[in-house]
Amino acid sequence: MASITTRPNGHHWIQFMGPSGKRQTLYLKGKTTERYAQDFRRYVEDLLTAKLAGSSPKESTARWLGDLTPYYYERLVRCGLVDSVGAKVNTIGGLLKDFVSSLSVAKSTMENIKAVLNNIRTHFGEDCRLGIITTADASVFRGWLKAHGGQYGGPLAKATVSRRTRRAKQIFEHAVDQGWLAANPFAKQKGWDEVNRGKDFYVTREIIGQILDEVTNLEFRAIIALARFGGLRCPKEVLSLEWDAVSWDHKTLSAYASKTDTHRIVPLFPELDKALGDLFEAAADGATKLFPRHQMTGTGLKSELERACRRAGVPLWQKPWQNMRSTRVTELQGEFHVRAVADWMGHSPTTALKHYSQVVKDQFARAVASEACENVKLRKSELYVPQKR
Repeated sequence: MASITTRPNGHHWIQFMGPSGKRQTLYLKGKTTERYAQDFRRYVEDLLTAKLAGSSPKESTARWLGDLTPYYYERLVRCGLVDSVGAKVNTIGGLLKDFVSSLSVAKSTMENIKAVLNNIRTHFGEDCRLGIITTADASVFRGWLKAHGGQYGGPLAKATVSRRTRRAKQIFEHAVDQGWLAANPFAKQKGWDEVNRGKDFYVTREIIGQILDEVTNLEFRAIIALARFGGLRCPKEVLSLEWDAVSWDHKTLSAYASKTDTHRIVPLFPELDKALGDLFEAAADGATKLFPRHQMTGTGLKSELERACRRAGVPLWQKPWQNMRSTRVTELQGEFHVRAVADWMGHSPTTALKHYSQVVKDQFARAVASEACENVKLRKSELYVPQKR
């Protein structure tokens, strides 16, 4: 399909009949070896075969293509062997830029994605050619994340490593979908474990009561109540609330989740009724937002909570707002059907069990001491009759 012509000056030409039916010539720069020319011809033939068949070239050819200099890549474009779009998405930097432009996600999700993008840039390099990244490199990247993927080059938790590796796999799959890679080097990366229950903390009513005793600001008291007793995601769902979302007659609260772009109805639990009622009585006439003085970042809210914890003599636990939501989910599941709780909290029962439901320390003791367990023990003893020897 392609032939090599050796010139008197030692230069090599690759000649072949292009997809358009016209004879094409690729001039190899400088005095190249016969082996280099033969390899170049073989890759050109594979590109030509793939182009005529409307399929992807071999993985080895794709890697070779990704490592080509712009000089040769542009000439392959002119010959019709590769698409011109690939010329600008031939590196890690180009892929990441194109992947981001293809997304339509919430701001919070984008922040999580940016962490993965920075990891990929740091490890592989902005100018790294896509085609030279192998499945072995993907495994090395996963190990590197564990040791150095955190902020300032520190280690990452197992769940975070799993989550970022899965996102990297998605990014490189985008390159495959666009035809910039023949195969995804992260395709063999499996075994996702993205739930870190080591940071779970059950925020008891005693703890939250001690903290609320030290909070005099009605806005912040209501914020804590919405997170702990309403199970709302803080700060996103809480700080965006307006008074028309509260129905005093029906004892309901309408919460909007920007994460899922959905509205849900939350019961106005007694604890919420009291906190929001106090705030409403103190609100200015014509006020629309519940928290006009607390339009701040999650870091600002966490700092205010930390100060309240210090005054109460309570150490601040990890993931404070998420653990308040997790505690409320666990609490409600002990009283109501899991489907109802999932609807109120704005997630599926599967998500609740995987990410929110906690095992409270005293549950095992209560289970062992319960009347139901005593009945089970009795039935088992009745069924078991020791045999004499």
